[in-house]
Amino acid sequence: MPNFEEIGLDLYNVVSDGGIGIFRTDVGYAIIGQTTVAIEKIFKLKNRSYSKPCGCFGSWEMFKEIINSQELDWKKVIENCLREEGHGICYQKHMVQHMLPNFDREWMLNTINCFLIRKPEEVISSFLKKWPDAQFEDFGFNNQIDLFNFIKNKAGEAPIVIDAFDLANNPEKKLKKLCRKLKIDWDTNMLQWKSGLKPYDGVWATHWYPSVKSSTSFKKTTNKKNYPKTVLNFANQARKAYSELVKYKI
Repeated sequence: MPNFEEIGLDLYNVVSDGGIGIFRTDVGYAIIGQTTVAIEKIFKLKNRSYSKPCGCFGSWEMFKEIINSQELDWKKVIENCLREEGHGICYQKHMVQHMLPNFDREWMLNTINCFLIRKPEEVISSFLKKWPDAQFEDFGFNNQIDLFNFIKNKAGEAPIVIDAFDLANNPEKKLKKLCRKLKIDWDTNMLQWKSGLKPYDGVWATHWYPSVKSSTSFKKTTNKKNYPKTVLNFANQARKAYSELVKYKI
């Protein structure tokens, strides 16, 4: 077996001395550097424009902020998700890409699940603006349909599905329908909110959700857009999963 502690120390020393570290992951590889010279070399080697953002590009300070903001043990995270405190409705937003294969999924059957779907081109176009090097697996389409089928088969009925396009263009109608499904009271305050990021948006919100900061209500959107070839190629791979889920939308 490789001596991972020794390998990790060697990598740390290389990066600390201003070098570049490259290591393999289950889905590809990662390149890291901490000095300006090292980062410039990475951009040059990758033939990347400095004007393009990168989802994997960050700082040690950002990493520490994210890690220190939450529980790291997935079993304890599940306990927190199921813990009942006080009265009212507990809403949780989850990302299917975060549900790793070794994570238990049975706990989800103790909750009411609602899947928010969006036209593949829209998802991919938005995602690539933050992570230009993303691969198809990073978008989570296959994870989403897999989790949907898991819950549908285990629960004996399909989870609720909402299409983001429908929600944005007719929020009152869709939210009223969702409230009926969830057996909760409709409130007109659901249609608007105060601008600015909230503590529950997460420490990564400034990177991923800049438009949320200035929004105060739903904004109508259109599906009629021109997309680059890269987006369309990825979208074609996602079409089957999206088409299956859209059958169940409310």
